[in-house]
Amino acid sequence: RDHESLLAVHVSGDATEFGIVEGDTLVESISIPIGLNSIVSDLMKHETETSKEMYTLLGLYEAGELHEEEGNRVRKALETYQACIEDALVPYTHTRRLPKTTFVLAPTSFTPLFARIYESLFKKLLHIEEAPYTLSDAVMATNGENHDDATLTIIGRFFHKLHACGEIDQS
Repeated sequence: RDHESLLAVHVSGDATEFGIVEGDTLVESISIPIGLNSIVSDLMKHETETSKEMYTLLGLYEAGELHEEEGNRVRKALETYQACIEDALVPYTHTRRLPKTTFVLAPTSFTPLFARIYESLFKKLLHIEEAPYTLSDAVMATNGENHDDATLTIIGRFFHKLHACGEIDQS
């Protein structure tokens, strides 16, 4: 599929990064200092709770295996994350036309969770009815340099440029 422009979202531990790619050029990037670790920190109620336990809690939420009280706890943390992202993105929706083709890259265990968050957010802010394409960290780690796959090449270039690595050598 030919993507003239796309919006790529990368959820990492400490930040969520957005990149607007036109053709093979990163034309704009936005970094918001909230990511998966922010959600985990928000979930920690007591000093005795560990981040490992909170990652497990998120996984159980994703699997639909939490009782109502714990499910509500996770839902509240995810809503806080989504509200922060929305507040940061709203100004861009007024000043720039954002691409309708979207990709979400997130940690492998939580890719479907973030895909649902961004599908909802993109419908609300950008009026995009189509679900975002998803890529997990594991896919990018093994296929980010696969120049036979145009989508992975474009996304790979975005993250390569975003992290100040310069141009990818295509020779």
